[in-house]
Amino acid sequence: MKNKSIDALYVLVAIVVASIFFPNTGRAVPPHNPIVFVHGWAGSASSWDTMKQNFINAGWPSNLLFAISLSNTFSGEVGINITHAGEIRDYINNTVLPQTGANRVDIIAFSMGGLATMYYLHALNGATDGKVADVVCLDADVQGSTKWSMFLPDLDQATPVVMAVRTYDQTPGGVLSDPSGHLMSPVI
Repeated sequence: MKNKSIDALYVLVAIVVASIFFPNTGRAVPPHNPIVFVHGWAGSASSWDTMKQNFINAGWPSNLLFAISLSNTFSGEVGINITHAGEIRDYINNTVLPQTGANRVDIIAFSMGGLATMYYLHALNGATDGKVADVVCLDADVQGSTKWSMFLPDLDQATPVVMAVRTYDQTPGGVLSDPSGHLMSPVI
């Protein structure tokens, strides 16, 4: 009986010591950063269903994969990416981080969603607030595009969005460029 009391005392001391050195904040931090998928012009969150399934098949937890549906996605009007950048920021702050308990996210953005993402990073402090770890832009004209600006005026190189993005370092944290000049992050 005495050995059981001593064993129980050791367990109690171990729990107290562990709680001092390793306090439980009540939020478990996930093993990976959650991924936020940002679609392009005329897309939606469902545009990423196949990609999300590929991540799940590779062993990624489904509860760490988020795809945002941006508003007014058929609009290319000047300034729409400013609106979308705010939506990305709010989605990360109000949905992804609280649901996952994570401190940072990774972003994978496609096409015009890449421009909105870069505007969020640079003009809305997404790159400096510590909430974004890595970004991958797929086929995103983050420097603007003369080819598409006729149809999507917000991609014109002289718009406030593109001008704001172009004034900042396009390679924060060490980003690689693919042969087409689009940005790609080496780590995700």
